Amino acid sequence: MKKLVLNAATREQRAAVIENEQIIELMIDQPNQDRVVGNIYKARVEKVLPGMQAAFVNIGREKNAFLYRDDVLKYYLSEEEAEKKKNKSISHYVHQGEELIVQVTKEEIGTKGCRVTNVVTVPGHHLVYLPHSQYIAISKRFQSSESREAWRVAAEKWTDESEGLILRTAAEKESEETIQAELNVLRQSFQESMEEAKDKRVPSIIMQAPDFIEQTIRDYSSEGLAEIVVDDLKVKQRIDRLLSLIRLPSVRTSLFRGKQNIFTEYGVDRQLDLATRRQIWLKSGAFLVFDQTEALTVIDVNSGKFTGKTKLEDTVLKVNLEAVQEIARQLRLRDLGGIILIDFIDLRKEDHKLELTKALEKELKKDRTQTSVRGLTKLGLMELTRKKVKESLRNSLSTDCPVCRGTGYVLSMESLAFKIERELWEYREQVEAVVIEIPIPVRQILFGHSNVHKTRLEQALGFHIYSVEEQQSHTHTYRFVYVGEKAEAERILQGL
Repeated sequence: MKKLVLNAATREQRAAVIENEQIIELMIDQPNQDRVVGNIYKARVEKVLPGMQAAFVNIGREKNAFLYRDDVLKYYLSEEEAEKKKNKSISHYVHQGEELIVQVTKEEIGTKGCRVTNVVTVPGHHLVYLPHSQYIAISKRFQSSESREAWRVAAEKWTDESEGLILRTAAEKESEETIQAELNVLRQSFQESMEEAKDKRVPSIIMQAPDFIEQTIRDYSSEGLAEIVVDDLKVKQRIDRLLSLIRLPSVRTSLFRGKQNIFTEYGVDRQLDLATRRQIWLKSGAFLVFDQTEALTVIDVNSGKFTGKTKLEDTVLKVNLEAVQEIARQLRLRDLGGIILIDFIDLRKEDHKLELTKALEKELKKDRTQTSVRGLTKLGLMELTRKKVKESLRNSLSTDCPVCRGTGYVLSMESLAFKIERELWEYREQVEAVVIEIPIPVRQILFGHSNVHKTRLEQALGFHIYSVEEQQSHTHTYRFVYVGEKAEAERILQGL
């Protein structure tokens, strides 16, 4: 059974899903993070890019949103033959200056704007209303094919020819009257928003996605959740009302009254710290190494201290299978997306490779985010993809180091000293003096014992070299404070 722990008492709100005393998912909402996924906008097409089969759309944010041809409603509803339709340019479906209703499906990531769709949806607890999609879908988690078919027949009666809906897993145990009533509420809400949108300027927002608390409760209340623990009374009362509205009395709620932070009490902060580290140790003594770029994540599995007690091949398989469970959990916890390559310890037997692939697929079925296992490459790397909807945990909680600029590496003290020396040579016989702010270890290498290298440099370059101690907390930066006349350099030195 799962437990949802909500840290709502502070400005930064956090939610963690815990199962068997381990965090399996983590959500964070910071005041400065402008979440827009799910928002519906009245927008304008700013530029059509036939070569990319996409368009830039102005939704009123600093960066224009990105709309692919396949997400344009006219393309989606077109009844042309598939091959003929596929070969048509986006220019047949949208034009510059056109007004569209779009919904954000992917947050701004790095330098890229939001991704939007012209095929909007209105999510509820038991279902998702599709105003224009002409599509009925039933959750694959329904207990039987007979149950799915019965609900499909009912759903077709409730929708007209232009509408569609998706029934969530939570709908199976409810009555048809309850589901139909929720559909009517969602339909009315959408229609009223569209009516109001007629008088709004372009661009503007016309439907706001649920806030962090409501979104979290809606997403996880039907995922086998047994208990919700929260550290704020008002938020607890609101959650109780939400659970009552969606008819989930079986989910217990409780108010945390401890003195320390709720995430510390439940061990979330400790696990969160581990989830931002590059290396993760497994119980067996093996470990995982995560290397992350914007579009690609590489995970390396190492046997570490684990030697096993049986044959080598069995030992390798055991380490890999243990790694599968932790990797699947870390993908969800770190919210990693894009292409993912896993370098498992090499397996020779084909049946072991098949067992490993099936084990990974089984674990990834627990992931609410769409994943696809592509199998082992010719080089023996496990390849999979995971849908990227928002920034990863690491990118949400951190920023690039100002010294290494995100590379994880800095020049050695010797290399930095020689780099400064090369820059000094660029001023040869052009100035009277140079003042450099420089770390002490680098100055020792650059100037040498008893300033022997400094004296040589000044004679060769024809100007005085003055230095001051670098004031920052790190020791891998430097700057030229002044380049010019000797008198001014000495005056600057006195003021420092």
